[in-house]
Order: sequence, then structure tokens, then C-alpha cells
Amino acid sequence: MKFYNTKIICLVFMIFISGCSTRENVPISQTFFAKPSKVMIAQISGFEKPGFYRRGQQGIVDFVISDLMTTTLQEELSKINSQDVLENYYYKMYSTILTSCSCKETAYKHPISKETLQSSPIEDEQHAPYDFRFLKKNNGSEYAFIVEPHVFGISRPYYGFIPTGSPVGYAHLSIYLVNLSDNSILGEYTTIVEEKAAGEWDAPPQYSSLMKACKDALAKALSNAYIFFFRDDNVKNNSHAVQGYSG
Repeated sequence: MKFYNTKIICLVFMIFISGCSTRENVPISQTFFAKPSKVMIAQISGFEKPGFYRRGQQGIVDFVISDLMTTTLQEELSKINSQDVLENYYYKMYSTILTSCSCKETAYKHPISKETLQSSPIEDEQHAPYDFRFLKKNNGSEYAFIVEPHVFGISRPYYGFIPTGSPVGYAHLSIYLVNLSDNSILGEYTTIVEEKAAGEWDAPPQYSSLMKACKDALAKALSNAYIFFFRDDNVKNNSHAVQGYSG
């Protein structure tokens, strides 16, 4: 079962890097700041289980061999607590800026299962890729910031079972600002971050520098989205405008 899951993960990753979504980044609409609103801050499942992703051409036997060769690394990767990164670089930062804009925010930190999400009733770039209107019914919020992980963990290039480069921390995510009345997009940002390990990465059994690179990639991806949304001209007159990521 472990081998089968690993194969699926690798294939999914290759699909992502070869044909990612064509949705474009959208600055936050001015209408969002026109009046105080009730805003939810939420996440879609996927951050709680960082993965080890292989890039490149691999056959079935190659998958098995490379999986066995990285068992210890993958065990350490499974121990990563990504929720503390989300707390500091997503929930706290967004809560602060929303409060400064006189919005009433509420955090929903239990991951929304991606498997339970329904497709948007209107499938175009003006609407969210999933139907999030149920959040309004359940919580009464008018809008929601929702972060979706596409790929999160460690990635490494391979040719067969032979690695052709060092592993890096990897985070590919999107954040949507959704009008929960009609599922329309008021803001959207997608980013990909690769973070190299500082110093020697191949240091079992903890692989400390590589595990840090994984979390740093997530922190920078979240910060990229934050800067895109809140340093935009739409909020330049806000006296609480942010200064940007400094980590």
C-alpha cells in the first residue's frame, strides 16, 4: 500500500509541474474594503501530511528503490507540524490586517476536506474552483479567505532511481478571497516556492536543515500571497498597510 500511494503522489506531482492551472492572479477587489464585513479565514486539507515528491522519469522498479532509499527522510517529514506555520503566517497575519480594516474575522482552523468539496456551480475564472457557499450557511460569514495546498513537502529530481540534484522544500498553494453569497472571486493568488536547505542537508536521522527548508518554503509562499493582496493599490490608503515579509 505504501508503494502504491507513493506512485500516485509522484504521478500527481508530475502532472502539477507539467500542466498547472491556468487561473490568473487577481488583486483584491476594491468592493471588499468598501464596508466592514464578516470574514472567515480557513484552509483546505493537505498541509497536515507533507509529501516526498520525485520529479523526472521513473519506472515502477525505480519508484520502489527510491522509496526504500528515502525511508528515514520520509519518516522525519511526516513529523513536520505545518500548523504552526499556518498560524503565524496565515491566521495571525490575516486576522490583524482584517481587524485593521474594521472587518469582523473568524478563524476556522479545522481543515476542510478536499474530498468533500463540490465543484463550483459556475466554472470560470470569475468564480472559485470549489463551491464554498456552505461556509456562509454554517457560519454566517459574508466572505472567506481560503488557502488550498496543491503540493507541499520536499521535492527532488530523479532519473530512474538515481537522484540528479539535492532535495528542496517545496510549497505550491493558492489563496482565494470568495464572496460566499455567489461563490465569486474577489481576490486570488497562486505561488510556487522552492527553498534550499542551509548548509548540509544530508544529515540523518533528523535532516534538520531540510525539514526547516520545507517549513520555510510554506512560510514564504504564504507571505508572498499576503504581500500580493495587501500591498496592492487597493489598500494603499489604509493607514495599517503592511510592510511585507521580513523573515
